[in-house]
Amino acid sequence: MSELVRHNSEEMGYWLAAQGGVYDGTGFMRKHPGGDTVMALCSGQDVTESLRAVGHLTHPSTRKQLEMYRIGTLGSPPWASSQVKEVYLAAVDLGQKAAEMENVYRRNYQVLDGKLTGLDEPGVLTAKKARHLLDAKNRLQDEHVPGMAVLLDVLLERLGKLGTVDVRAARADVAGLVAPERTLGTATRYDSYEEAVQTVETDLGRLTEVKEGLARVLETVEEESCSGPSQLQSIADTLRTVARQLVVLAGKSVMI
Repeated sequence: MSELVRHNSEEMGYWLAAQGGVYDGTGFMRKHPGGDTVMALCSGQDVTESLRAVGHLTHPSTRKQLEMYRIGTLGSPPWASSQVKEVYLAAVDLGQKAAEMENVYRRNYQVLDGKLTGLDEPGVLTAKKARHLLDAKNRLQDEHVPGMAVLLDVLLERLGKLGTVDVRAARADVAGLVAPERTLGTATRYDSYEEAVQTVETDLGRLTEVKEGLARVLETVEEESCSGPSQLQSIADTLRTVARQLVVLAGKSVMI
C-alpha cells in the first residue's frame, strides 16, 4: 500500500488497485475512453467500488483488458497485534485520502494553463480562472483539510492505544481542525498569474508532504510490523509533522 499511494504522478507513474490486484495504468492513460484525467484522479488508490459501480469488474472484455496491466497483489503485512492492524488500516484510509486530494488539487495547474472559455489564454489569469482557483482553495481549507484531520485523529487515537508513545501533542495540533468553531478558509483574491501559480505550488507541495508522510508510516508497518518502541516513535514523529502541515494548509491565506 505504501508504494500504491506514492504512484499518482507523471514522475512516479499512475497505479491503482482493485479486488486485491495492483495495476499500472500509466500506459493506458491516453487510451482510456473517459480520458486521462479520470485515470489520474483515481491513481494511488483502491478503486474497487468505483470500478464495480460502472461494471468494469464484471464485463469480460474490460476485465481482460484490466488484467493486461496487472503488476502485483495488494498484500497485508504480518500484524504484531490486532491494535497494530487497526493503526495500519487507519493509515491506509488517510494515505489514500491524501493521494486523492493531491490528485484533485493538481488539476489546478490544468486550469491555470488551459482554457475555461473560448477567450482564455494560457498564462493569463482571467476572472473565471481566479474564481475557480479561489473556490478550490476554500474547499481545501473548509472541507478537505478538516476531513483529513478527522482521519488523522482516528489514526492518532489508535496509535496512542498501543501505550508506548505519546500522541497528545499531535492530537492537540489537529483538534481545531476536527471540530472547527469558525470557517477556516481565508482566500479572497489573486492579484496575478504568478501569485496564483505560487499558491498552487505551495499548497500542492504541502499535500504531497502529507501523502509522503503517510506512505512512510505504511512502509514502517509493512517492513517492520511496529514491533518495537523505536518504530512506533518514528510513526508518531511523522504524524506530528503531518498534523502541522494540515494546520498550515487550513490557515494559509491568499494575501490581498
